[in-house]
Amino acid sequence: MKGVLLNENLPARLATILAAAGMEAKHVSDCGLEGKSDSEVWNRAQLEGLAVMTKDSDYVDLALSRREGKVILISTGNMRLASLLAYDAKRTDLIVDFLRSDERIVSI
Repeated sequence: MKGVLLNENLPARLATILAAAGMEAKHVSDCGLEGKSDSEVWNRAQLEGLAVMTKDSDYVDLALSRREGKVILISTGNMRLASLLAYDAKRTDLIVDFLRSDERIVSI
C-alpha cells in the first residue's frame, strides 16, 4: 500500500501530517466520499491502493470478510483535535512500517 484514505471520523488536517511523513494521504472529503457507505469508501481505497485509516471498527470486519486491503484503526477514544493530531504525528513511522508490511490490520 502506498498511503492512506482517512475516513470522515478523522480530521482532514491529518492528511497533511501524514503526507509530510512521505506517504500519500487523502481524506474522504478530497474524494467526494463524505457521507458514503463504508463499502464505497472501502472500494475506493482498494482501487487506489490505499489503507483505510479510521476510528470505525466496521472496517476491520470488511478487511477480514473481503480478505483484501489494510486498516489502521485509531483506538484512542475521544480526544481534542490538537491531541489527536499530535498523537498520530508521533506514530507516522509505525504507519509507514505497517503500509510496507504484510500485516492487514493495526490498531494504534
